[in-house]
Amino acid sequence: MRLPRSLLLLCCLPALTAWAGEPHPACPKGALLHSEQQFDGYTWRRCERVEASGKRVSHGPFAELDGQGRLQRRGGYTDGKPSGTWTTYHPNGTRKAAGPMEGNTFHGLWTEWFEDGRVLVTKEYEHGRLVRQNGRLMSTFGDGPKADHAFYIQRSRQVAIVRVVDILPGLQTALDPGTVIFEVLEPLRGTPAGRVSGHVGSVTTTGVEVGTVALAGIEPEPHDVKEVMHPPQRVEGRVTGVIIVPSVEQARQQARTLGPGR
Repeated sequence: MRLPRSLLLLCCLPALTAWAGEPHPACPKGALLHSEQQFDGYTWRRCERVEASGKRVSHGPFAELDGQGRLQRRGGYTDGKPSGTWTTYHPNGTRKAAGPMEGNTFHGLWTEWFEDGRVLVTKEYEHGRLVRQNGRLMSTFGDGPKADHAFYIQRSRQVAIVRVVDILPGLQTALDPGTVIFEVLEPLRGTPAGRVSGHVGSVTTTGVEVGTVALAGIEPEPHDVKEVMHPPQRVEGRVTGVIIVPSVEQARQQARTLGPGR
């Protein structure tokens, strides 16, 4: 049975005194702190205010914790829209990505890191559109920058030919891009095996469906479980970027054109 938010807030007040080991940022005037468990086991902690119409609107600090209480992302809302600096985290607690949001899109300079703290890439966005990567102007390919995907694949610890086996559509926004499950068909660098996952937003969305073949860069994340899938699926890595191709042979050819990478 799903508890009303008012009861959920009361039962969880002791847990709300800390934000991943730190004091929780104060809510703005007129907003109250709420904690709500999602269907996937994750917990959202956010400040909300009630409009005259009775509608609840996110306004102030936000945090998302996984089922083990580990901080997954943190940021803030202004009048129901993401704003200010948002940060996501690897399972080991190190930063995964950080940068500013405006409205519901990336806007400004974002940095992404490997789990060991090394910088993976820096990106500059203008209202959701990627314009520079590592200081270089981007060219476009289809509905996304091909050079961006190639860069990710070259920098990834593992590279493989993969096939889409499951898709969970999201809202197609920066904060809810959806999830794709891939199975590894042929390892090309490293030893990726089994299944790996990525966001719909990290692939060229045109033509992505079950059975789609792609060349993928992969960062290993052993024994991760994607609770959002139905049923939950265990994956062994995170897809950092893909190039969609018509066949396995063309994926091999694409890999040769990219060179040895890191």
